[in-house]
Formats: sequence, C-alpha cells, structure tokens
Amino acid sequence: ASHAGAMEALIMLLENANAGVRRSASTTLGRLGAAAVSSRGGAVEALVKRLEDAEPRVRVSAAEALGQLGGAMASSHAGVVEALVKLLGDAEPHVRRSAMQALGQLGGAAVSAHAGAVEALAALLEDAETSIRSSAAEALGKLGGAVLSGHVNAVAAMVRLLGDAEPHVRRSNAAALRQL
Repeated sequence: ASHAGAMEALIMLLENANAGVRRSASTTLGRLGAAAVSSRGGAVEALVKRLEDAEPRVRVSAAEALGQLGGAMASSHAGVVEALVKLLGDAEPHVRRSAMQALGQLGGAAVSAHAGAVEALAALLEDAETSIRSSAAEALGKLGGAVLSGHVNAVAAMVRLLGDAEPHVRRSNAAALRQL
C-alpha cells in the first residue's frame, strides 16, 4: 500500500506549482523503472503531459524519464512516441536533445511504429546546431539497421554527415553508422 501511495504522491507532484518539484518528480519516476511505473496507472500519461510544461527543464526531465522507462512502456502507452516526436520541434536545443535521446532509448520497435518518427530525427541531421546534429545521429544509430533499412533517405543523410565541418559530429555519426 505504501508503494502505491508513494507513486500516487509522485504523480500529484508532477502538477506542483514549483518547476523544481515537477522536475524532481519526473526524474524519480524515471529512476523507479518501467515495472514500478506501469504498475500504477496514470504515471506515464502524467509524464507525457509534462512534455508540454512551460518550463524547459521540466520538459527535459520528463523526456529523460520516458526514455528510461523503455520501449515496452512506449509500445503499451499510445502517444509517448508521438509526444516525443513533437518535442523535436521545441525552441530549446536542450529539450530537443532530450527528446532525441529518449527516442533512441525507446528503441527501434517502439519508434518505428510511429509514422514519421525516423524522418523527424533524420531532418535534425541538418540542424544548424552542432549538438543537435550529433544527437540526431546517435538516436538514429540506437534505432538500429533493421529500422533504418526502410529509410534510405535517413541513411543517406547520415552518410553525408560524415563530411560535417565539426569533428565531434563526424565522430558521433561514424559511431552511429557502426551501430546499424
């Protein structure tokens, strides 16, 4: 009973007026893991809702938590991948990076089930910001060759990125291509 009560309290804290409290609650839910969170209804949905929080750091924490919960959770909760893909268009670069990392953590099966997810990640390979290009390559690499085999344009964009002006982007991309 205390476990259920603690989970309920964390879910309620996601609605707290203080952004720091919402951030901490998101982080804690991610650390508890998929088994604990899925045993209590509403936690995943509450985290997805925080992806639209006014505070960028809360959006980052919610994305990170969803990534930690994994692909099985995303496959059983409609809207997780879609909400993370939407976050790829966030105005804040660190929020976009967190969304990309979460999508990479969710894995190919969960992400490929969402039409447009791979294309949205591939489009970020051409972002003006170095860290965004690098994170996009890393996320695509984590999805794996089986997922990307049907996305020739994404693979071609990754190959083009091997000629990026930034050494860090070239290294990240080369490592991602090795994962395919």
